[in-house]
Amino acid sequence: MAIAHQRKGLPEQILCLLQTGYFKATRAFFTLTELPPEDAGYLRERYFPQQALSPRPIRSAEIYAQRREILSLFRFRL
Repeated sequence: MAIAHQRKGLPEQILCLLQTGYFKATRAFFTLTELPPEDAGYLRERYFPQQALSPRPIRSAEIYAQRREILSLFRFRL
């Protein structure tokens, strides 16, 4: 959650949580062109219940920055 809360917007925070969960489960990153509605909806309801999610494209620089932080968290390297 600490990494996710460092992200600027709600879509970026939810993507960070998704990437962390997916990486923890599979040890791989997936290229997401949009947030999966069911997963994003669950995370929004669970961790951000007061906020409305309006999906928008997320910059690739943000995606790669999140990946670097997640790798560091789990002590992995690219």
